[in-house]
Amino acid sequence: MTYEAFLDMPPPVSTVQHKGERVVFGRSGRAFVHHYTKKPQQRALDEYTRHLLADIKKRVNVDGIGTYSMFTTAIEVEINFYFPHPSNVAKRDRLKTFAKVTRPDVDNMAKGLLDCLSRVGLIQDDALIYDLRIRKFTVEEQNRGVYIRISDELGDLPESKEVKQQKDKANGKV
Repeated sequence: MTYEAFLDMPPPVSTVQHKGERVVFGRSGRAFVHHYTKKPQQRALDEYTRHLLADIKKRVNVDGIGTYSMFTTAIEVEINFYFPHPSNVAKRDRLKTFAKVTRPDVDNMAKGLLDCLSRVGLIQDDALIYDLRIRKFTVEEQNRGVYIRISDELGDLPESKEVKQQKDKANGKV
């Protein structure tokens, strides 16, 4: 089974890495660290959740998506973040797609989105992901958004021999 969606929203630049912590004293006077989600990060997570729930609501009767976890076995996930071009891109290049090589980091952007996929019930847990591909691009303003593809159809998994060959090649033994 495969789930594909394009979330028509600006990709959030606030990432999961931007968490806060503060020292709080309990009633007994003992100090402990309280971890919390900062407001920009919480807004980004809420935005993801809102768009995902809207997409699921549209598909409930069509694809059989319900309130249960849709994917409960090993899954492949592909995520593409499409940011608007920066203002310094020449007009002749505005129709092109470029790789985005500036902040935010893709790994930190994906953490929040993967947590939201679990929160809305698309995947049981992000530990089920065995293959994850994350990319970020700059595109025209009207094409910005987030593309998600989740599939539980296992592709070609490496055999033991292939794994050993890759290991030897990496260690310079070939």
